[in-house]
Amino acid sequence: MAAPGDGPRARPPIFGVEGRDCAGAFVVDVRGELDVATLPQFEAVVRAGEHSGHRRMVVDLGAVTFVDSGGVNALLQLHRRMTSASLELLILPGRPRVQRVFVLMGLTTTLPFLA
Repeated sequence: MAAPGDGPRARPPIFGVEGRDCAGAFVVDVRGELDVATLPQFEAVVRAGEHSGHRRMVVDLGAVTFVDSGGVNALLQLHRRMTSASLELLILPGRPRVQRVFVLMGLTTTLPFLA
């Protein structure tokens, strides 16, 4: 028996990433799976944010359904670039199963997650 959502009507999760100005910060809203297949889109928006002139970037993972090592690495690299440029990065945590990846990797204190 197929698992729920595995039948012919199942659709792949929709990925989306958008950047916007909000109260003087560049906010990156991410939804769906943040993985090797979606990294180019994520990186394009993040790079635009880095060159937007904002001193603060907020990455919102609240609507992310899955993150793989590529997504984790992208956030680590972003954090390093922002820190090197004396810019502020804040990350809004994801759903429990997404945050668990960061917990298991010991990154909840390395990456600047908001509580």
